[in-house]
Amino acid sequence: MDRYPGVPVIWPLIRGADIVRVVLATLGLTIGLAVVAAVGYAVLVMLGFDGPTALTAPVAFFAEGLAILGGIYTVMVRGRGLNWRDLGWDPVSWSWALLAVAACVGVYAAFITVQLVMGQIRGDATVQVLPALLPAFPASPLSFVFSLLGGAVLVPIAEEFLFRGILYRWLRDRWGVWLGTVVSSAVFTAMHPPGAGSPVQIFVMALALAVFYERSRSAIPGMVLHATNNAIGIALIYATIWFGGP
Repeated sequence: MDRYPGVPVIWPLIRGADIVRVVLATLGLTIGLAVVAAVGYAVLVMLGFDGPTALTAPVAFFAEGLAILGGIYTVMVRGRGLNWRDLGWDPVSWSWALLAVAACVGVYAAFITVQLVMGQIRGDATVQVLPALLPAFPASPLSFVFSLLGGAVLVPIAEEFLFRGILYRWLRDRWGVWLGTVVSSAVFTAMHPPGAGSPVQIFVMALALAVFYERSRSAIPGMVLHATNNAIGIALIYATIWFGGP
C-alpha cells in the first residue's frame, strides 16, 4: 500500500538494510583501492618517479566511482538479484537530457548572479565558481582527459545510482517526496568535501537531481545534469591552471 496518497511507491522497494550494506561495501572497496593506489605510488617512487600525480584528483575520481558501483553491484545486483534498470538505468527521451543540461546551466547562472548581487552589496566584485582543490589536478592534457572521464562520467553515474536510485527512493517511500528530496540532498551535500565547491550550489543541484529522478522515474537525466555540472567545473579548473582563467 502507498504510504502517501498520490505518491506511488517505486518498485522494487529499497530497504534500510540495503543502504547500510552498500555503504559498508563501498567503504571496504574504497579502503582496498586506497591501498592499491598507495602501493602503486610506492612502486613508482622506487622506480625513480617522484612526482605527485599518482595520488590526485583523476585517481580519486576513478576510485570513488568504482567503489560505489562495486558496492552497489555486490549488495543490490548480486545480493538482492536486482538489475541496473531497477536502480534507475531506465532509458528516457532526449528531451529529458536537454532539459537536464538547461537546468544545470540555469543553476550555474543563478549562482553567479546571486554572487554578483551579494558582491555589489558588500562592495566586493569577486565571483567564486571554482573549488578550492586546484593543487589536486595535474596540469597535463592527459590528466584533463582522465579528470573528465572520472569526474564527469564515472562519478555522476555512480553517485546518481547511490544517492537517487537508492537513498532518495528509500527516503521518499517512507517520508514522502518533499522530505525525501531535502534529506537526500542534505546528505549528498554533506558527503562532498569542503573544497569541492559551494555547499549552497551543491545542495541546490542535489534538489534538482532529485526532482529529475522523481519526474522521469529514471536516474539518467540526473546523470546528464550531474555530468554537465562536473564537466563545467573541471573545464574551469583547467582553464585556470593553463590560462589563468576565471
